[in-house]
Amino acid sequence: MMSDMKERFARIVKTTTGQALNPKDIIVRDVRPNDNPDLKRNTRCFLMAVANGKLKHGMDFYYNRLDLGKIFRDQTPTIEMEYGSRTTTRGIAAILADRYGLEIYPDDIEPSGEFHLSNFPYDITLFATGGSLCVVGEVSVRLVDAGAALVDVMGVTNLAGVNPPNGNLDNKNQGATLSWNWEASPQLVDILGALTVGDAVPSTVLPYLDQLTQFYIPGATWVDQPEPAEWNLHGATLVYSGLRDNHPEYGAAGKRDYLYVIALTDAATRVGGELLFSVPQPQG
Repeated sequence: MMSDMKERFARIVKTTTGQALNPKDIIVRDVRPNDNPDLKRNTRCFLMAVANGKLKHGMDFYYNRLDLGKIFRDQTPTIEMEYGSRTTTRGIAAILADRYGLEIYPDDIEPSGEFHLSNFPYDITLFATGGSLCVVGEVSVRLVDAGAALVDVMGVTNLAGVNPPNGNLDNKNQGATLSWNWEASPQLVDILGALTVGDAVPSTVLPYLDQLTQFYIPGATWVDQPEPAEWNLHGATLVYSGLRDNHPEYGAAGKRDYLYVIALTDAATRVGGELLFSVPQPQG
């Protein structure tokens, strides 16, 4: 079910400031890129509060919109489509949102006319609607023929990734894509919560990694050993612990949660980059 844009904005405000707002009691004006270098948010607006139809007060407010350009930094997400089918930019956005768990709705994307898919691969760019409260930027998407093997169409074996930390993971699966929707169990939270940034991740997390990974890749088994292995935790460290919204790259309007991020090393040969473990925050 589509979430009203002002309701989504109110959730962003609560995550940013802790203040709960009634969407019916706010007016948002002059949404634009943040021009204040002292505040690390990508958006500035003028926020007004009303009561009984009367203006109470207003203030400049800074927050993070979901930046389409940063979600898939240096990568092109790929979607399989049937030859001869017809779609639109907003139709593609809906598929992209479902696949990656992103809170992107049709009204967030500039509309297009219907186009006919008779040639593959087909590249198209999705642009955020001007003045959107919740989404900004643009992202290029590649459409490929669902009837052909993806590896044959693309000529590569790596998955498109979300925010790879170095932009080049060779033929490895992008860790952030694999773990974008992972939710840490209470037992895993106990382990990660006892660490500080820079600490080595203990091998006690291995069974929880197995459970999370095998949901997407059956048979994947993690180890912690000096010798290279496909799924290897050896040398991994905790690199972030805090609200997702405050992370410089993984902040997203649709993901309101506490986030742990661990960085893998070259000991892991099939997956690379960073793994994300979220702890959903209560709504309301």
